[in-house]
Amino acid sequence: MWIYFILILTSFIAAFISGAAGFGGALLLLPVVTACVGAEAAVPVLTIAQLIGNISRMAFGLKQIDWKSAGLFCATALPLAALGAFGFSVLPKDIVSRCIGGVLIVLVLFKTIKKIPLYISPFYSVLLEHTC
Repeated sequence: MWIYFILILTSFIAAFISGAAGFGGALLLLPVVTACVGAEAAVPVLTIAQLIGNISRMAFGLKQIDWKSAGLFCATALPLAALGAFGFSVLPKDIVSRCIGGVLIVLVLFKTIKKIPLYISPFYSVLLEHTC
């Protein structure tokens, strides 16, 4: 019973913070979900929670949605998210963790060095949004 209370309370706190900041709800909620339901079930549970939260945000702001941008975003988001989920479930977890860590280190180095200009056109930003 307490697990449900903790999950609901932290979900509201994470939603409040991510609503104010514009991002970070899943990042804040992941450690709590992992502690409550275990590491193996945390990703699917958090995915469904984020899906429900994003659908509710969409419903509240339906009139403000730029449908052209949303369509371009979804054109790459849906297939690449499915590919990522498939890869996450098939590939060994240590290889996936090392690849993600390596990409993060390279991105931090690019940001720190600032020697390589990283101009990305709007078309490629939609494409690259889901590959990083």
